[in-house]
Amino acid sequence: MSILIQQGYGMMQMNKDLASDIPDLGVILSPRALNKNHSIERLKQHALELQRKGVKILFDPQFYNPRTNLDKLLKFPYFEDIGNYNTVYFKSQDSKKFIKNVIKYQIDVINVDEIIIPNVYTNSINTNWYDLTKMFVDESIELTEKSKYLTIPIGSEVVKNKDDFDYLISCLSQYDVEGYYFVIKPPKGNFVTDEQYLYNLLDGFISLNLAGKKVILGYSNQQGLIFAAAGITKIASGNYRNVRTFDPEIFYSEENDDIKRRGVWYYDGNTLSEFKPQQITFAHNRKINANFGPICKYCKPLLTNPDLATSWKEPESFKHYLYELNRQWNDLLKVPIKKRIDAVIALLDLAKSNLLNLKKLGIRVGEREFDENTIDASLSALEAIKYDRNMELKNLVDL
Repeated sequence: MSILIQQGYGMMQMNKDLASDIPDLGVILSPRALNKNHSIERLKQHALELQRKGVKILFDPQFYNPRTNLDKLLKFPYFEDIGNYNTVYFKSQDSKKFIKNVIKYQIDVINVDEIIIPNVYTNSINTNWYDLTKMFVDESIELTEKSKYLTIPIGSEVVKNKDDFDYLISCLSQYDVEGYYFVIKPPKGNFVTDEQYLYNLLDGFISLNLAGKKVILGYSNQQGLIFAAAGITKIASGNYRNVRTFDPEIFYSEENDDIKRRGVWYYDGNTLSEFKPQQITFAHNRKINANFGPICKYCKPLLTNPDLATSWKEPESFKHYLYELNRQWNDLLKVPIKKRIDAVIALLDLAKSNLLNLKKLGIRVGEREFDENTIDASLSALEAIKYDRNMELKNLVDL
């Protein structure tokens, strides 16, 4: 029932720490997250370390941009011989060799529990993309009996075009795979305030659930919790923002390989927002710190000791975020799936109420606020889906 950890830069120790505290944990390993000074053998070693702790392992081949010049990706053996990638030639000549190498690497080297079938990112689906996608699926079926998730790496324009997205969902309902690994570049920013975009995603995920297809929503943040209402199987999230929001550009060039550190943040489950530790100290001094929470082992020192704001560091911040996100996800999944949409709506209503209360108390959230526009857009999409697909929501199943 746990979330999946979307591996980001510097997460190897964090993955191992969380494995001790989150039952049934899974990790999606990332070639891009590999330290520049490490060989690719380090990912194999890390996979083994996690498996010894009972962690479920998946591996994202990150074939989003076949013309990438990112050395950390190109050093992986399945990228050999596609330096002059051409869609037509690749589709007719090299795709079988490529997919065989990808599957072989996942099974023989990483020893994954489930397979992620790679795919190319697009913000405008065409026939060539569908043909290549279907070929990857067909070849993968021949290569392994392990459960398979086909990667669906798409931009916001695909999702916002309802006819195109409905056609995509119709095709995905028929492919012979267990499920899909959606990685979607949002319209803008970290949170989405476009009701139609959110509605289309909810609508599509409901249809895939009814077709018996599992869905992993990769590169998620706390807004991903709303899709529990549509019966998706897992969300995946990580440490820095570049593994909480999908951006295909970071898989292309070394120029996009920077980690932007903007300080340490505390994720508040009560408001779905993030705060600077100094704000928690300020709340302590004003004796209103009880408005933050809930308390877990990672955030307890910060929430109970006003003097720790400056010594609460990134590792604790990230582990708390993922631990709390997992708790929220599991709480939603404990609700019978037919009533889960009501639980998601209640979660958002409560977050909005708590957020407004903090503002009344003079607490300003700042740039990482899960603001009223985000909450209202999410609620609007959920309530519309509840009305439009009420009968289908009653037929959702836990996959």
